[in-house]
Amino acid sequence: MSRTQAAAAGISRAAIRHALESQAWQELLPGVFAAFSGPVTETHRIRAAWLYGRGRALVTGNVTCRAAGLRYVPAEDGIMLLGPTGFRRKATGFVRVRRTTRMPSAQLWTPPASTPHERQRRTPISLAPTPRAVLDAALCVGLRTAQSIPRRANGTPLPRPPGVALVYGRALQDVRALVCEAVQRGKVSPAELVDELEHAPQQGSMLARRAIADAVAGCRSAPECELRDLVTSSDELPEARWNLPLPGQPNVIPDACWPEARLIVEVDSVQWHRYGDAPERTEQRRAMLASLGWTVYPVSPRRLRTEPTIVLAEIVAAYRAGLAR
Repeated sequence: MSRTQAAAAGISRAAIRHALESQAWQELLPGVFAAFSGPVTETHRIRAAWLYGRGRALVTGNVTCRAAGLRYVPAEDGIMLLGPTGFRRKATGFVRVRRTTRMPSAQLWTPPASTPHERQRRTPISLAPTPRAVLDAALCVGLRTAQSIPRRANGTPLPRPPGVALVYGRALQDVRALVCEAVQRGKVSPAELVDELEHAPQQGSMLARRAIADAVAGCRSAPECELRDLVTSSDELPEARWNLPLPGQPNVIPDACWPEARLIVEVDSVQWHRYGDAPERTEQRRAMLASLGWTVYPVSPRRLRTEPTIVLAEIVAAYRAGLAR
């Protein structure tokens, strides 16, 4: 409960002080208390952060993404609140604060209960809309990545410091996985993300901009985004058609294709192609495409990351052969 709620319930400041000193209560955030002495769960922290916002802020970022059912949510140190420009609360403890001139409408979410008592007395928490939360989570990764890059005394980044490419690559994978999952599962649309991005701060937005550009192009997974990076690095390959129905085959939607060369490239991820009856269905589908004159080039995410030069050369060779046919 907040201090205001405690006062409304007739609990004096002296009673609160005594409960804290006797360790019957815990102060989770300034003016927000847990009226018990046991372990504090993530749900307790989320509710405490919301109470800390005094009804003026919305919970955003990773918490809201997970509440929307998204799985590929990057790790985040703390709970993010989104408040208007005049919001006076500061970051403290496990709470991070972001302010905006475009305060969105709240969506209500009732967090899961850990005890029967909580199930009886749960109150919905105000969350930011999912498109805004996805962007806030992506911006958080971008800022954290930018801050991890070694810099000179004047603040400029060191040229090619060791390990930066690896850190940046992993962060980009995390942001792409989040954005692509949100779009693929219909939680947000690329247009909604573009709208949020246009009004977002520039600082820390580089990763989000790349991931959203991939989503607008049609990529629906992080490995597909990496394939697009590879394709766009070639002077010979034009932009592919990403996740669009095959010409003449409206029920077939390949990852990437070039109709002029009758070439299809598919990312063979374990998640979609190697479990249950998926291998058999994939084989039947590719046999059907071959009978229609399409060349299907499968590539694993591992090869995309470990042998990009070889993979690109093979795709270019297949594209040339397709044009020659």
